[in-house]
Formats: sequence, structure tokens, C-alpha cells
Amino acid sequence: MTEKNLFKQIIKEFLFSSFIFRSKDKIKILILIFMIIIATGVELFSISLFIPLISSILGGEIGKDYLVFFNSIFNISHYSPIFFVIVICFIYFIKFLYLSFLNIFKNNFLFNFNYYLSSVLSKNYISQDYLFFLRNKSSDLIRNVLVETNFLTSRILSCSIQLISDLFLLLTFFIFLLFVETTGTIIVTAILILSCTIYLLLIKKKLAIWGNTRFIEEGKRLKFLQDLFFPIKEIKILQGENFFLNRFLYSHKKTNTISKYDSIIGSLPRLALEFLFIIGFTILILIMYSSLKNSEQILITLGIFAIAAFKLLPTFNSILNSIQKISLGRFSFFKILEQLKNSNLINKDVYIDGQINFNESIELKNVEFSYGDTQIKNLKKTNICIKKGTIHGIYGKSGTGKSTMLNIIVGLLKPSSGEVLVDGIKIKNNLKAWQSMIGYLPQDTFLLNEKVKNNIALGIDDNLIKSDILLEAMQKSNSYEFIKNLPKKEETIIGGEGDGLSGGQKQRIGIARTLYRNSKLLIFDESTSSLDSDNEQIVLNTLLNLKKEKTIIIVSHKKSSLGICDEVTELQ
Repeated sequence: MTEKNLFKQIIKEFLFSSFIFRSKDKIKILILIFMIIIATGVELFSISLFIPLISSILGGEIGKDYLVFFNSIFNISHYSPIFFVIVICFIYFIKFLYLSFLNIFKNNFLFNFNYYLSSVLSKNYISQDYLFFLRNKSSDLIRNVLVETNFLTSRILSCSIQLISDLFLLLTFFIFLLFVETTGTIIVTAILILSCTIYLLLIKKKLAIWGNTRFIEEGKRLKFLQDLFFPIKEIKILQGENFFLNRFLYSHKKTNTISKYDSIIGSLPRLALEFLFIIGFTILILIMYSSLKNSEQILITLGIFAIAAFKLLPTFNSILNSIQKISLGRFSFFKILEQLKNSNLINKDVYIDGQINFNESIELKNVEFSYGDTQIKNLKKTNICIKKGTIHGIYGKSGTGKSTMLNIIVGLLKPSSGEVLVDGIKIKNNLKAWQSMIGYLPQDTFLLNEKVKNNIALGIDDNLIKSDILLEAMQKSNSYEFIKNLPKKEETIIGGEGDGLSGGQKQRIGIARTLYRNSKLLIFDESTSSLDSDNEQIVLNTLLNLKKEKTIIIVSHKKSSLGICDEVTELQ
């Protein structure tokens, strides 16, 4: 996408749709632009005050007409240089206050908008169905939520507002300087615009390449960083530190190099513009000298141009930097726009408020499932009936669809055909109610780097954790004995990997988690497969004791783990 297409798309998005900008965002942007116009007027007025000041110092006639304005306000016939110094100081103080307020308003808006964009994108992601997360890399989603939204705000929105401000200021000063010195203003401005255009054309292709590379490498960098720390136990044992570290550092170096080039190119215009302004100033002197103007005229004009250059030099530099940053960040704009548009097209978890009761059985009727558009079916014409108050085993070798079946039962996946019924009611129309009854324990229990009680009452604030329910969950899960021997009992902080706990202890904390929420259906997905025989038996005995009040599904590729089951379904 070219800069022309980018600006066209930004204007289209701003005027005709609301995927990125809400109505209140558009109003604030318009307020910002209006405030910028006022700021430009203040800037011009503060610069123009130097004309009568210089004239009063030189004692000439040039600039006297300008005094009519002050005479109409203050009714003073004679003005000394001190008067204008006081007026200029006062105006610049007012300008300082106004521009400070404008800066605060602008930054408040930008940071709030960035927060809004990240929150709405993360909410859109978390509302997608389970298949969405199977098809998308978590590192790409993290990049979009944290990095690209920030790039869109800082590189596109902020720089676009700054560009409008700078262009308006430049146009206003250009018109003002035309009245001061027409020929010199046109020639100097033409030189600057031509030089800036050539500069932008030279770096245009590089910015496009760097922008695309940065976008791709940012996703890789996050992925490689996840790969470096998450399976740390395996990396340490296999001595793969250098491999994973080098992968991350290679990608990190590429993104860092692009940032370096961006910074270098961003600093070049200022140095070049200083040189061009000196050339322009020299040309201006020659033009005025050749036009036979008197020394007073030349001094006043040069003074005004010098003061204007003090403001216009950083303005030209800011314009070039804004265009450069917008070019480098345009991939962020189009990616976020695409993600927000597609969020309405991708299937989301649909929660229909409804009631569902589990008093009799769970049935899978002629359930079939295949991932995507492939003709290969992971499940074929599957029929199962799981009665309440029983322990039901699901057995099968790897790749026979055990996990797929579980995901369908809990409502994470929708069957390609067939139905899942609870007491004869379809779960697809009552997902929220159904999933609130389910407790799920995977092969490796997920533990936070938090207190034991926070890991059991996962997702519940400290002040809302009920100690009596917590105690009951620990006792029924056979975890109370080892928890009370911890240094601070349930207040003990355990590592994210369950540091210091055995595999059986971690699984019993997982069981306590399901019991704290009073789940009617407990699902154990290969939960004992990684345990030794003693710990496995402890967990199985715990499940057997829960049979009286819970319905339990155990999935395993080991028949020995299914000895406590009332019924076993074998998948081929």
C-alpha cells in the first residue's frame, strides 16, 4: 500500500466507518485540529510582533502602519521598544499556557485511544471460538494487541495530527512572509519543497521494505521469546539454550536494526535543512540587495525571516519525520483495520442466555468433526451416552480423536454434524450455562506464580475467596494434608511451574480448583499419564471418592488408568 492509498483509507475510515475511530474519537480529533488552527494563529501573531519592535528600535518608518492595530487597543500615540518587549513576553506567556493545555489534551486523547484500541482488539480475540486460536499464533495476537496498536497510535494517528498542524502552520507562515518579501519567499520555499520531495522519493522504497520487515519480525521476535522461556525445563536438560537464544537474538537484531535506520534517517533532515536554510538566507540577502532596498528594510526583513526560520526549521523537520513514521507504520494501520473488520466475520463463541440442567445424561448423537475444509474426519458417527453420577472412561491411542471429543463435549468445538445433548437439550444454544457446570483438568495443571488459594480459586479476587468452600475443596481433593505443611499453608506462593510440588500434588490442586467452583462434571484429560504409579493411584482414589456427588470423564491412552470407570468408550 502506498502513502496515497494510506491517507485515502484513513480519510475513508474517519468519515464513513467506525471500525477504528468511534464517534467520540472523531469529535476529539476535530477539536484537536480546531485547537491547532488557533495555535497557528497565536504563533503567527507572536512572530508578527517583532516587526514593530524592530522598527521602533531602528527608528524608521517601516512597520508604522502596523502600530494602528495597537493604537486602536491601547490608545497610545508613541510606542517605545520596551512596550513591545512587554507585549511580546505577555503573548509568549499566553502561548506557553495554551500550547501546554493543547499538549495535555492531545496526549490524553492519544493514550486513551491506544488503551481503547488494545482493549477492543483483545476483547475481539478472546470472544473468538476455539478454532480461531488453533489457526492463529499467540505471538501474532500479542503483537497486534500490544505493538501494532501502539504503532497505529504513535505512528499513524499522532503523526497525522502533527502533520496537519505543521502543514497548516507552514501555509500560514508562507502567506505571511509573502507580504514581507514575495520573491524571496517563493524562491526559498521552492528550494525547500523540492529538496524535501527528492528526499522522500529516495527513502520511499526503503521505508516500505523496513515497515513490512518490522511487522513480520516483531511477530517472530515475540514467538521466539515465548519459546525461550516457556519450555525452560526441556531447554535446560537438552542444553538447547544457545539455539533458542540465537533464534530470538537474530530476530531481535533485525527489528533493532530497523529502529536504528529509522532513527538515523529521522535525524538527517534536520542537518540538511539547516544547510538549506543557510543557502536560502543567502539567496534572500542577494535578492534584497539587488532590489536596491534601503538598509532598514533589509534589516527588518532579515530579522523577520530569521525569527520565522527559528520556527519553520523544526516544522519542516517535523513534517518529514511525520511522513517517514507514517510510511513505516502503515502496515500497523492496515493490519488493525483488517483484524477489526474480520472480527465480525469470524465465528465467535455465541452465548445465548438459557437454562440447562444436568440431572440424567450427556449424549453425543452421530457426531462427526473435521478441522477446516479438509475431508479427513477426526470423528466419525460417534454415539456416546454418559450417565450422571458415573465415571466414564474414554480410551484410545494418540490421534484417535480423544481430545477432539472432549472439546466437543465442553462446547469448545462445534461438530460438523450431529448434536451434543444434556438431558435432551442442545448445548450449542446454552453454552454459557453448560460450561459453568464443567471442571477441566489437563495433563499438566496450569499454575500461577501466586498463593495456593489463588490457584485453587482461580480468577477470583482475594477478598471474594470463601474460606469454608476453599477448605472443603482442599479436603475433598486430598490436598489439605500437604498444603497445611507448606510454610504459610494456603497463603504460600508457588511458582508458575509449581516449584517444590510433586506432579501428584499439582494435580490435586487442580482437582481442588474444579471442586471450589462446585462443578457437576469433572473432565480429566490424560491427567494421570505423567504421574508415577503411587501418585496416580492417589489421584484415582480421590476421583473414586467424588463419584457419589460428581460425574467424571477420564480420558487416557492407558487402560490401567481406567480401572475405576463404570463404562469405557474406546476410540479407533
